[in-house]
Amino acid sequence: MKKTILCLLILLFSSSAFSWGFWAHRRINEMAVFTLPPEMLGLYKKHQAYLTEHAVDPDKRRYAVEGEEFRHYIDIDHWGDKPFESVPRFWGDVLVQYNEIYAVNAQGDSLLLGGGADLVNRDGLWWLKGKDVPGVFGQDSVRLDYARFQQMALALYSPYNTDMQWELPLDSAAILWPGIAQKAAIQSFFVLDKFTGYGILPFHLPREMNRLTAAFRNLDLERIIKISADLGHYVGDAHVPLHTTENYNGQLTGQRGIHGFWESRIPELYGDQYDYFIGRAYYLENVKAEIWQAIYESHMALDSVLSFEKELNKTFPEDKKYSYESRNNVVVRTYSRPYSFEYNKRLDGQIERRMRTAIKRLGAFWYTAWKDAGSPDLSELMDQKLQFDKEEYKQKLKIKDREASGFGMNMLKMNKHYCCMPGGDREVSGFGFRVSGSSSLAQGDELQKPEIAKRNKVFLLLIPCLIFVTQIFAAYRTTNPIILSDSVKRFSDRS
Repeated sequence: MKKTILCLLILLFSSSAFSWGFWAHRRINEMAVFTLPPEMLGLYKKHQAYLTEHAVDPDKRRYAVEGEEFRHYIDIDHWGDKPFESVPRFWGDVLVQYNEIYAVNAQGDSLLLGGGADLVNRDGLWWLKGKDVPGVFGQDSVRLDYARFQQMALALYSPYNTDMQWELPLDSAAILWPGIAQKAAIQSFFVLDKFTGYGILPFHLPREMNRLTAAFRNLDLERIIKISADLGHYVGDAHVPLHTTENYNGQLTGQRGIHGFWESRIPELYGDQYDYFIGRAYYLENVKAEIWQAIYESHMALDSVLSFEKELNKTFPEDKKYSYESRNNVVVRTYSRPYSFEYNKRLDGQIERRMRTAIKRLGAFWYTAWKDAGSPDLSELMDQKLQFDKEEYKQKLKIKDREASGFGMNMLKMNKHYCCMPGGDREVSGFGFRVSGSSSLAQGDELQKPEIAKRNKVFLLLIPCLIFVTQIFAAYRTTNPIILSDSVKRFSDRS
């Protein structure tokens, strides 16, 4: 019971205190509708409310869906001084050049064959020079058949399976290096993905485009609208400078919190003054090039984002930089309005420009997917209705939302029931119920329906008490703000 009450408190705080940070994503999706041609405008205008509200679904899935987290960013500055020249545009090349290949011997030792810095191109031929190559092959380096290994990697590995490694079958290894298993008594091979953890946003967007194009081709209304909403989120992320760097929340420069400041606080204060009338959507001749151009533009704006805030800190003392505001009856600590005003002034319209560009590009992505599908007639979809249960869908995402809560909580199955625990079972949620199904009990749960009803009544009686407690807690936080630990902050920093 105590754990259940804790769950309710967490959900109360998370849903009321932290859900406001999605304003800009929703506005981008909303306004992109008006860039579309008449052939598309009618359908998108009809479902504009859904596109707007569900613009934030990918953020809500980030810690509930395997692989979702890495689709929102790319730490491009991790990959050297000239990353836009060195990072390949084709995912297959990434799988070859940024992986590490290991062999496992009879003793169970993992032997590094090469990859990354240990993969060398000599006159068009690729060579592995890992530290264990001499012990396995009896020579300083061994050739890697680039094309064949690339085909194997694309067939055997997906970044959406987040084990960050994959097995290279012995028969496949024998094609690359004939006789290697017998020669060195090798038991198995595996490959470590050294790239995905630093973000795959520009590689994920083409996949979303292909999915949307297929949905248009099949005249699948639900997939058209849902994928369009998701695509809007990823396009928006590509236009945020702090989604292109390892220093994504200023944590490396003593500016922790700047991520939410730039993409949430400023747009919320001044976004209603922005000019969103940006013309018509255009056709993208090269989708990949357009995506990388967006990433490049965002990264080039990063220096201003960080340096202006650092300079501003020299003139604003701590007590003037932050203030307390009430949001949905909860008092929160945020950047003060004078500080926000000055920072926005120094940026000289940068955030508005990035939002405007994101809106126009999103319209272009939608339009291009429709054109590539053969410009199908969408009028026959106008009388159809979205079939999935909107309220159930919203509830499912809301409960699993770790990004918005700041508490980094999930649901964990314990003793055949469910309770709030950090990093719990991502597939289940709710007090003994599986959200992604019917109202029946989760498998293995021993409670019967009368007991469920009785317990639900208890919950209803507790709600007024819990609300009262939240009010007291909010008042307490006014003078005693909560400082979350760094380990918890990491779950909510990157949005």
